[in-house]
Amino acid sequence: MERKNIEELLERYRQGLCSDEERAWIETGFTDYIRKSEELPSDDAWIRANRAMRKRVFRQVNSRVPNKYLSWAIAAAVLLVVGMLGLWQMNDGEPEPSTAAHGEITDIDPGGERATLTLADGRTIFLDEADTGQLVAERGIRIHKTKAGEVVYEVSDEGKSASTALNTIETPRGGTYKIILPDGTIVWLNAASSLTYPTRFAEDERRVSLTGEAYFEVEKNQLAESRKKAVPFVVETGAQAIEVLGTHFNVNAYADEPAAKTTLLEGAVRIVDKSGEASRVLHPGEQCVATGGRFSIQTVDTESAIAWKNNVFFFYRIDLPDILRQIERWYDVEFDMREVPKDIRLYGEIGRDKKLSAVLQALATNTGLRFELQGRRVAVTR
Repeated sequence: MERKNIEELLERYRQGLCSDEERAWIETGFTDYIRKSEELPSDDAWIRANRAMRKRVFRQVNSRVPNKYLSWAIAAAVLLVVGMLGLWQMNDGEPEPSTAAHGEITDIDPGGERATLTLADGRTIFLDEADTGQLVAERGIRIHKTKAGEVVYEVSDEGKSASTALNTIETPRGGTYKIILPDGTIVWLNAASSLTYPTRFAEDERRVSLTGEAYFEVEKNQLAESRKKAVPFVVETGAQAIEVLGTHFNVNAYADEPAAKTTLLEGAVRIVDKSGEASRVLHPGEQCVATGGRFSIQTVDTESAIAWKNNVFFFYRIDLPDILRQIERWYDVEFDMREVPKDIRLYGEIGRDKKLSAVLQALATNTGLRFELQGRRVAVTR
């Protein structure tokens, strides 16, 4: 079968338009065909089909599979899962802890809405413990916490002329939080992240500083009705600056990750390294991977980049050590990485609302490894 025909078939499958014979072939014979075929579908077709076919399942993929077969070996695994052909699948309920997979278990709850707000004068507010309503009101700046748990900044005319002060919101490991900045921009912070920003933005620029990971929905802004000039919004990370106007994007810039990743969902952004010598423009559906001052652009499934914001772990072509780092930050645990294989990749998703035992059981079942929880340390053995 030619590549074009495969892609058309997958698109019909995604839309639910396959005949019974076509659906049966996809769900039973596709894996063997992909392994033998030289006519492989494109990544774009994979991304379109992937949105419809993802299920809560892990599937081990060994990185020794040739690269050109990798994405569709994964896709085939998903298709088989959709076909209910016996692969392990996560249930909505919590599994019973398995001593074979974990040893003695004292379970750990998932993370939640936890953060601290540090004001310019050094005062600290524990937001998860603070009552709803007004938190701070001074010099025309009002900060309040909504019933939904969000922190919102409001600036009066008096506040617009006040001196600029910097605030910082910081999430711990196992924490996440949503904040609405003085210009109306909405930011979701992932675990172990911090955002520093002014209590009022300058007239010609809106600049914030990020460590960790955050999703931004940037409010379009103007200097004045007479000038009709948009005010740029700039996100600084350790090695780069991201310049935007009104747009939606995700930034992953953890210090312990090998690369900083910026994923654009809507609008346009320009990414500049700290030296100012290199820059790239992103378009919707693209991701910039920054490593050592070098940028590479790739097309991605944007839903996977912001899965954390929707309280889901989503793994697509992810090495096991990378997955474990995500789990460490969300459950505030430490994995003993000494015996963690680097040639295992997992595909699948699981809710971040699961207890740690459910996640460890999924990993054990689909990697053949043993995960033993000892307090907040997880031993990994073959």
